[in-house]
Amino acid sequence: MDLIKKISLPSFDVGTFQTRGRILHDVRATGRFALKERLPLYHSTLALNPSEEYFCILDNRDRHENVFTFDDMYSLGHVMAEAGVKTLYAATVTADQNYGDIVHLANVCAESQNIGGEIIVVPDMAAAERFIFQKMLQAEAA
Repeated sequence: MDLIKKISLPSFDVGTFQTRGRILHDVRATGRFALKERLPLYHSTLALNPSEEYFCILDNRDRHENVFTFDDMYSLGHVMAEAGVKTLYAATVTADQNYGDIVHLANVCAESQNIGGEIIVVPDMAAAERFIFQKMLQAEAA
């Protein structure tokens, strides 16, 4: 993987990488995050994302508070759709047992914006990386 850019934002550290012709955004939560913190994150990563595919790992193993309403999800889905994203693959790494409900709603919101793909929640980075790299290989084969 080749590092394209590394940035620090309020509540996030981001590494954007290119691998096998695809872009991967590796995001680590560093503090509480809500829509106010997520909007600059999305705008920053979308500016580095030249294709209709968006691959992302969100690492929240430190269990920072995540305030994320359905309206927030819809707003972020709209930002992605406006940027031309047609396919989204994302894995969130967290031990939060309730995060599955958020991911379910995020998948519904993405579908409502005509964004395909899948968002999952996993307990460790190895599972997140396996999922993302599998999806990148499938995209490459298509």
